[in-house]
Amino acid sequence: MSDFFDEFNDSTKAKLGVYRAYIARYLKVLSKAYQQSWNRNKKDTVYIADLFAGPGKDERGNPGSPMILLDYLAQTYLEGLQVKICFNESDPENHRKLKAFVDNHRIQKINWVETDVQNKDYADLLPQILSKHKTHNYFKRFFFIDPFGYSGIRLADMKEILKDGDTEVLLFLPVSFIYRFKGRMINAIRTFLDDFILVPDVSVIENDVDFARNILERLRKELGVFVDSFIIQDDAGRGHNCLIYCSSNRKGLEKFVETKWEIDEDEGAGFVKCNVGQTSFLQEFFSDSLKIKMREFLEDGPKTNVDIRDFCYENGSLPRHGTDVLKFFAEQDLIRIRAYNADTRIRKNTFYLSDGKNAKVAIELVK
Repeated sequence: MSDFFDEFNDSTKAKLGVYRAYIARYLKVLSKAYQQSWNRNKKDTVYIADLFAGPGKDERGNPGSPMILLDYLAQTYLEGLQVKICFNESDPENHRKLKAFVDNHRIQKINWVETDVQNKDYADLLPQILSKHKTHNYFKRFFFIDPFGYSGIRLADMKEILKDGDTEVLLFLPVSFIYRFKGRMINAIRTFLDDFILVPDVSVIENDVDFARNILERLRKELGVFVDSFIIQDDAGRGHNCLIYCSSNRKGLEKFVETKWEIDEDEGAGFVKCNVGQTSFLQEFFSDSLKIKMREFLEDGPKTNVDIRDFCYENGSLPRHGTDVLKFFAEQDLIRIRAYNADTRIRKNTFYLSDGKNAKVAIELVK
């Protein structure tokens, strides 16, 4: 494990890039939300748990997740909010480095941030947190779960973490590694497959693409929350990891989707390194186009601009991508657009997805 932190590879830096971009958006949104009058009676503390934190940074000084979080908090201000952070690192040497890093960070001079550095096994610490938080009164919670593998990651724990409706989870899974060893019936693999795979017979899953899809669908079904992903190809170009976002908060989902499109402008799907002539994993993973999904969505009946905007985010796309699809449908005379309210005037071929807070138009397929 120690060798891992000598210098982060490209895929690790990509993962941490998503973490950096999302945590900044997440905390800004919380700060603004807390200022709303309807939140004023709530508690003012945000709880952040980084349960596989590492030493804070690698040996070359590249920031790990603890450094990213503390550096951001040290140069910003969340009006009215307190932040409580739990960093955990089970490896004794990395814990020593993490503790020294946190103790010497300038964040210790900021009185609205409280840090706690633990040296426990994830399997021991998480139940303690969950038990302590059964009746928690935090404004919001955020869990970053980035293990060295998958052992000990349980679906029941995910359900317990998310059941309050005020928590976000960012989970990192080495998808291809797990897929590669799916046939070995050791306890850790069997437990993971029972928890996270939708089909009863894992042998019918032909590749890691379908394996990743299966995990995401299982999470959506079992957790009953919004689930999205960012795929990261490893440095050898053969395997793929998956950064999975889970939350019951629609605004959080929107910020995660916006974050991944900010990082990956072409596909909004993930980080990939391809050799010349090599097919991108992302092209295969996201082969189902938004056009197909949108048409199926509209086949259920008329939808408002708000419905379609939400649909875009729930399918990992931005409103502008939905607008492009609707423009294509309109050019093919496949849809009919009308004002949602009879007394509302609308502009021709305008879908109002970027301003989807209120229903302005209704859109339906032409039968």
